[in-house]
Amino acid sequence: MKFSYVVGNPPYQDVRGARLVDMWSPFIEKASKVGNSSCMIHPGRWLLSQSGVHAKNRNKMIQNGLNTFKYYPKSEDVFSGVSIDGGISITITKENYSGDIHYYIEDIDKGIYKENEKIFCSNFQEEAFNKTFASIDTKLNMS
Repeated sequence: MKFSYVVGNPPYQDVRGARLVDMWSPFIEKASKVGNSSCMIHPGRWLLSQSGVHAKNRNKMIQNGLNTFKYYPKSEDVFSGVSIDGGISITITKENYSGDIHYYIEDIDKGIYKENEKIFCSNFQEEAFNKTFASIDTKLNMS
């Protein structure tokens, strides 16, 4: 028997030896196996990296029926007095869903998410990225 909806705030990370390991990703996978839909609150790091474990988590999220997500770069906007690296994400998945993924940043509707889209956890990070790549683009166009 499957539940209609699974709601959760899974544990975020665990200490294994000298490193921190994200724990929330397996919970989201399991939720998709026991429920037709799920809504989870977890770190937003899966959105920020184009490679490594966070990119793998993003791919798993999409494969597990990601329908909608909200991203809050400042975790304090969701959990008062709590700082979480990469902010907070609230994700909604639906069984066998493979359509467009709708998203919000700080409750602002951003439309449809595209896999190569860059999402930043701070204005400084976005500004640094834009300045770095704008200068590279300028140099490439001059040659």
